[in-house]
Amino acid sequence: PEGEPKYKLPPKFQKRFVLFNYHRAKKFAREQGLILVEGFFDRVKVWQAGFRNVVALMGTALSDEQARLLVEALGPNGKLILMLDADEAGERATKEIVEKLIDKVFIKVINLKDKASQPEHLSDEEIKKLLS
Repeated sequence: PEGEPKYKLPPKFQKRFVLFNYHRAKKFAREQGLILVEGFFDRVKVWQAGFRNVVALMGTALSDEQARLLVEALGPNGKLILMLDADEAGERATKEIVEKLIDKVFIKVINLKDKASQPEHLSDEEIKKLLS
């Protein structure tokens, strides 16, 4: 409903300290890198396409705490794949994340062609093609 948050999270939950699915994906980080998406459903869709190394921001802002988690998991030669929504907020977030992490890890940006595209709307085949 209008005036209500999009998702109901536990009281006092501070998403700036968390990357959704980090506890599972970090074991793949050094070998495969990490895929960073915006939301819960984007992460689920990429996971269903076979990529276990995917984490979600739960929004578009990457906090310093989340950046530290990414860099720590990836290591000095780490690879981060950004696959954010192809809307104004996603494009702005991509630029900000690249600026924040460019000197810490290798970053590959996946540009979704259709400006209405979100990873959650792509087929498994489309996701596999984009991430190969």
